[in-house]
Amino acid sequence: MNEDVGTPIELDVPRNIQLALSGGGFRAASFHLGVFSVLDTLGLRESVRAVSSVSGGSILLGMYLRNQSEKRDFQAFFAEAFEQLKSQNVIERALDKVSDQEHSLIAAAADVYKDEALCGRLRFSDIDALDTHFDEIAINATEFYGGNSFRFIRSPSSLAAFGNGKLKVDRPDISGQVMVADAVAASSCFPGAFEPLTFPHDFEWGDDGMPDPLKEWQPLALMDGGIYDNQGVSSLLLVNRRSAEPADLILISDTFQWQRPLFQQDRWAPPANPWALILVLTVIGFFFALAFSMAFISSWIAFSAQHYIQGTVFAIAAIPWAAALIAPIFLWRRLRNVIFEQGVDADRVWSRLRRLGVRTLYRFVASRASSAVAMAANIFMKIVREGVYKAAFREAQVPEYRLITNEIFDLQTQNAPPISPALQRAVDSANAMRTTLWVQDEEQLRNTIACGQATTCFNLLGYIEEFSDDPDFEDITGPLRDLALQLQQLVRQLEADPDHLTTVYLSR
Repeated sequence: MNEDVGTPIELDVPRNIQLALSGGGFRAASFHLGVFSVLDTLGLRESVRAVSSVSGGSILLGMYLRNQSEKRDFQAFFAEAFEQLKSQNVIERALDKVSDQEHSLIAAAADVYKDEALCGRLRFSDIDALDTHFDEIAINATEFYGGNSFRFIRSPSSLAAFGNGKLKVDRPDISGQVMVADAVAASSCFPGAFEPLTFPHDFEWGDDGMPDPLKEWQPLALMDGGIYDNQGVSSLLLVNRRSAEPADLILISDTFQWQRPLFQQDRWAPPANPWALILVLTVIGFFFALAFSMAFISSWIAFSAQHYIQGTVFAIAAIPWAAALIAPIFLWRRLRNVIFEQGVDADRVWSRLRRLGVRTLYRFVASRASSAVAMAANIFMKIVREGVYKAAFREAQVPEYRLITNEIFDLQTQNAPPISPALQRAVDSANAMRTTLWVQDEEQLRNTIACGQATTCFNLLGYIEEFSDDPDFEDITGPLRDLALQLQQLVRQLEADPDHLTTVYLSR
């Protein structure tokens, strides 16, 4: 902040920016595309010297690196990324590959990311040959051996670990063979949607196969990087600790959905005519027994009349009905033994459960399952996120004014600056987008990109205001004031038309 308002001071723009791209599926990828486009418009994109990505952020970063390997300009990247985010459904394409090639869903997703329009077949060794503005790159996953981050990195520092401190690949000639698409698949391996991706066995190696040193590894289960750090900040803090020149600015692009309820409990209204569980099970059992009896009797009559083909058909038809009657008995006996091992009298529990209404029992199960998911996913992620931010702000080499939290909900908070109704609708639409590997429609994609653009503009203006007391920035001069005026102009354009910058990039 300029103390002497009578003498404008000359300030430069950040020349060493570090960028964190959070997880959040295609919502994150779309928002981050908006962030990249603003940085490019302002002439700051090539000042990003380090990048760290998680999950949806890794998907966009993989596409960006592949475009750089093909020496395409940013406008071409933006247009292609827009088209791929609009048209791709990673889950559907992965399911098609599973049915065709009989491998795991996450391995099939890795094959999808190897599409030439996404990450292609770029390897980490290829990044060294790129004419890229990145000095440091980290694509983050979580390993399930020790519960730590597993980082796929390219770094000039000998202190940087490909993996982590305890499980690492310390030979660049081996780590360089890892495909970026495989790293992206590990980074975006959502729990529940995918099974773990194992390193190194599920990864695609070169013509000579898996390198010999890796054959000694036990399969290491990798999953979504957001389990450990969904913002990707911890990797940037490591970059700063080992760097002789810490960042001028750390920009954390974060698509955590702050305003969405973690768990909603509906009010319970007891049903007017509750059907007891035992009654429902009795009725179901009666119909199963009736169907079995009819099939069995028909088979017996057919065989008695020496109609063997018909008899065989009816006998086969009786089998599933018999299984439906017998299987619950065996399952209950198995479950009963498990419950007894926990010191619970299963018969007493059953005597009470069977009197409950079906709707009541459904509510018991559904509310417990949904609250458990909220605890394991949303609340856990919120706690991890808070810990990551506390660590970032504690870092001595990162003063608070040099760290920008660029959060998707920033323009929805009570302290947010007033914005036009059109831009507010775009922001609200972006915040309503689910964490999926597809977008609902093109309008949702455009709104989420616009939210990333507008949020970045307002937060960069907030960063510059730390150096100035004047709303017109008359007390500063030089590149930083020019940047402030450029941002103000861009904000006016986005408020008039949230699609303005996207239209500019798609029409060039």
